[in-house]
Amino acid sequence: MGSGVATSLATSAGAEALLLRSPGPSISRGAVRPSPRKNALSSSGVGRLGTLAVRQRGQDPALIDHAWRVQRRLNARWNLLRNARGKPAGIVTIAIARELVGACWEIATAP
Repeated sequence: MGSGVATSLATSAGAEALLLRSPGPSISRGAVRPSPRKNALSSSGVGRLGTLAVRQRGQDPALIDHAWRVQRRLNARWNLLRNARGKPAGIVTIAIARELVGACWEIATAP
């Protein structure tokens, strides 16, 4: 086979099939993928314990309580729309984002 964008290959019936090839060298990506164990460890939050407490340090306790209520409400709303009603993920994401903007506005303009 020659190099280039497209090459042809003779099949057993004598017809030619067009094979599309990239102009660059062939690269095996098998070794690039991380192992499932590494993914499980990296997404488990190991090493990030206490970061929420650090971010909340010095904030008004009423504000922290309100933010937590908003978080629980939005999570329940997501589960209702996505799982119970079977709405598409994009529609649910937009609905939750709109509610989140309203909650942020409420917190920002609170006295």
